Amino acid sequence: MDYIVRLLDRKLEYFKILGETRNEAEYWRVKIEYGLIFVMSYLWSKNIDKLDVDTKEYVFEKINMPSIGSIVDISRKLDLQKEIFINKKFNEAINSYPKLRNERVGHGYTFEDGLDDYLTNLAKMCSLIFNSSPILTAHYDLIIVLNYGGGMYKGMSYKSDGTSFVPWACSDKVSQFEIGKVYALTSTSYHKISPFVFLTTDDEFYLFKNIEENLTGKIRYNRLLKTGTTAYEWKELTNISLENSEFRRKSVNGTIISVIDKNYKRYIEVGALKKKIINFLLKDKASVCATVWGHGGVGKTATVQSICEDLANEQRKQFDYIVFASAKDRYYNYYTGTIEAIQENIDTFDGLIKSINRAMFGVDSSELEEIINTESKILIVIDDYETFPGEEKQKIENFIRALDINYHKVLVTTRANLIIGDEFQINELDPEETKSFLMEVLRSEFDNYRTHSYEDSLVNEEKYKLVHDVTSGRPLFVYQFAYLWLQMGKLDDTFTRNIRQEKTAIEFLYGRIYEYLSPVAKDIFVAIGQIVTDDDPTNLIEKVRYILNLEHSEKFDAGITELEKLRIIEIIESKFFRVYSREILHIMTSYFSKRNDSYRRSVTSRMIEVTKDKKLDNERALLYNANAARTSRNEEEVVRLYRSIMNRESSPLEVKLQALFNLGEYLFNIRGKRDETVKIFKDYEHLFYLEPSYSRMFAIYLWATGRKEESIRGLLDLFAKKTRSSFDDKNLRLELLGLLLMYRGLDAIQQREDLKEKIRFNEIDQQSFNREYEKTKVLFADICNHQGKLLFNEIKQIQSTSALSSAARQNVIAGLYQYVNLSIRLRKYEEAILICEYVIDSFPVHFHEQFKSKQAFCTRNIRNFKRNR
Repeated sequence: MDYIVRLLDRKLEYFKILGETRNEAEYWRVKIEYGLIFVMSYLWSKNIDKLDVDTKEYVFEKINMPSIGSIVDISRKLDLQKEIFINKKFNEAINSYPKLRNERVGHGYTFEDGLDDYLTNLAKMCSLIFNSSPILTAHYDLIIVLNYGGGMYKGMSYKSDGTSFVPWACSDKVSQFEIGKVYALTSTSYHKISPFVFLTTDDEFYLFKNIEENLTGKIRYNRLLKTGTTAYEWKELTNISLENSEFRRKSVNGTIISVIDKNYKRYIEVGALKKKIINFLLKDKASVCATVWGHGGVGKTATVQSICEDLANEQRKQFDYIVFASAKDRYYNYYTGTIEAIQENIDTFDGLIKSINRAMFGVDSSELEEIINTESKILIVIDDYETFPGEEKQKIENFIRALDINYHKVLVTTRANLIIGDEFQINELDPEETKSFLMEVLRSEFDNYRTHSYEDSLVNEEKYKLVHDVTSGRPLFVYQFAYLWLQMGKLDDTFTRNIRQEKTAIEFLYGRIYEYLSPVAKDIFVAIGQIVTDDDPTNLIEKVRYILNLEHSEKFDAGITELEKLRIIEIIESKFFRVYSREILHIMTSYFSKRNDSYRRSVTSRMIEVTKDKKLDNERALLYNANAARTSRNEEEVVRLYRSIMNRESSPLEVKLQALFNLGEYLFNIRGKRDETVKIFKDYEHLFYLEPSYSRMFAIYLWATGRKEESIRGLLDLFAKKTRSSFDDKNLRLELLGLLLMYRGLDAIQQREDLKEKIRFNEIDQQSFNREYEKTKVLFADICNHQGKLLFNEIKQIQSTSALSSAARQNVIAGLYQYVNLSIRLRKYEEAILICEYVIDSFPVHFHEQFKSKQAFCTRNIRNFKRNR
């Protein structure tokens, strides 16, 4: 008996005297379930670490969302010494209760005529459960441990008589306790019953309901004695391992994951990039590998580490193995602001394969065959890929090409222009994101801080923009800023340290940037530093091309693209570049001084010829100014600048169209103003209604904002106005045809699915359903006969689909897939098979799988039809 049981008994006596049988029945149920969870808590603390791996995995699977039957089952698994389940009467009662509960509460009903019998059974079971178990017959004081100091633990004791609670203290020589945990104290010993029984100093009592989040250890509780729930996070339930070794561990969902030295206490997410990467890992069937890239300190490693932990802690196992292999050879210590070496990094292809074999098979082997031929699902993460030597990179890329998309996924992180497979870019935080990130850092890193005082300090927009300026929006430096703020006490004092301009920070971010560049990119890098200044970090790309005497070189274009991808420069309206930061400019200057005399003389002499005049034509200057304003002015001013370009009579149509596209991208993707984007496109429809590229973007924005009918109608209007021959860009025509077919197909199929839902839930009668169903058939046929056949016929006239642009290819495939879906619904199986065969014969192999499954489906239906005829 304990304090909580005494309170429940008083409630039972009270409702019994009043004759409130329903309340009495509910309290009998609460008492029984408290007893069952108390027993499980006692056994859990005592034996959970003694279970074998398989039993432990079973227990953690059951505890996530347990029924009462699961609670009993878990307790049986945990009763290793047969302390409780040896008693026959206890077993009978504990076995009977889940059945009674399901019949009367879960899957049945109890009315007035059955209450007395229900109460009798509950009372009898409760008596048997509490009187037949040595655990439940003992008298316990419930102790909540609140703090520790001077060798003494202190807290609150809720006495077993149920009438009082008193201060409690215990020497650390008697026993060791965990702060915040609840213990049951007999006359001789303590038994931890957290986290399944939870008390607060406000005299509130909570009982375990389920584990809400495995990753954070969040448990959902039901409040006892009053209606309500609460949730609390327990560190002991985070990242639980069923099996551990030096190199790997087995998580609660059965995933084998290599041991990861995480570089964060709690992952702080900004934006939706992590979700996109997980979507690639779990749903993308087109590519084995994706690259996560961005500058140093922006959170690439933390993001992929967090993804690995998420996957290992999900209720459902997604990968059999997760291997995190890091080539990182140094890190920036944000506590001290110094760069420190990492000794045990992987720097060869052989080392990478060994780390994979250790995680998968527990062997130190360089053999590839088992990894490549495995039929287990494996995720391989290669962190800091740019650190590998060039010849090792080539071996790694060859290895990735040999992997099977059905079983393997690879994530590569890098700060260099080394994109393998799909591409995910992580950028610096903007000022608002920097402020939010800083507050989350303070919450996660420091237990005893006053949130409101820090938030109050950052209310002023000027202040958090200063934080963004000194940290450049890099999460790594935001962490350092948080620690400096705590040390200095005042926000203004912290600003005296311009973190991003300190020598070690510059060295960490950019010290090796030159090493990662291709030869031509290196030439461009140092030349740029000679024609820009701190005050004006912009200039014309063509000037650099001339200075390097590379006017007709494709290598120059590739070098510019490389510098842009690395965020060394930003490209402005295709003609101009801007050096990304002053720190990079200073490095450019320093490397110029290291080049040989011949190179320096050549650059200097040609530079003199082209740096006298830096003028632009007025219209493109205005566009450049509007683009630049996106990072320096408020939204209202940016919109005004772009509108002024589109409203000018002298602006060429292509400049106006580019201004509209840039404004749309700014409002839709950066500011999240979707409806305003659509409105602006409508405002200028009269200028661009015959421009296919305008119709494409407008349709995409309309569809993304749920205006599906408008999106489809806009594309239909375009094709009604423009003949095939009037399209200058054949790729764009096919892209738009595919987009229209895809949108119409998706919308039509959704109409039919909605119709099925209505008849299923009796929202319409059968006659109405039949009438509307026939309309969808007519719609399906119309789409097939017009957009479907038109696209299919046009694409077949192309000699090779490899000549298609990437966007055209993607939309053509998406459109043809909807054509197949519609044909199947119209039972035109032969027509669907023709489309599938064409795609399989004419398009790259990664598009085949979805069409092969449709082809097989149609073939089976034709065969069945012939057999039954």
